[in-house]
Amino acid sequence: MTNPIRITAEVEGAEAALEMAAMLDELSGAVAAFETREAEGKNPALWRVEAYPRELVLNAETEIRLALTAAGAGGRLLSIGEERLPERDWLAENRRDFPPQRIGHFFVHGSHWRGATPPSSIPIEIDAATAFGTGEHPSTRGCLLALDRLARHRRFRRPLDIGTG
Repeated sequence: MTNPIRITAEVEGAEAALEMAAMLDELSGAVAAFETREAEGKNPALWRVEAYPRELVLNAETEIRLALTAAGAGGRLLSIGEERLPERDWLAENRRDFPPQRIGHFFVHGSHWRGATPPSSIPIEIDAATAFGTGEHPSTRGCLLALDRLARHRRFRRPLDIGTG
């Protein structure tokens, strides 16, 4: 797999940013636009438009078309660049962001967890890549706490998680 590519354009004017995003959308798989400075007096708002094409697409002709598109929308293309992004192991990064947690009697952890389950805990292995959540979302946490409370008064032989997402 080749490294992903990102095009970054700095643009003056909201309309110019929208037009540029539409044009870059035709060249890429995903586009995002962010206002980086609000308009003040005669100074127009500044926008950063990012696109993620599958292959390198910028050349002199494309850059001229983007500049003309911005100008036609009353704005100005301040800068544009294209770069290959470094390879990243998104799953490993995601796992680092979701440490194990104790919720009632439950101990929620990912498959990457190698530590010991706390005493008197019920381990639940959930990977964010394949399951609803990691226990951090209030709805997941609330469901586990409700199950914990119910289990104090009754023993369930075959509980069923039907989900709502």
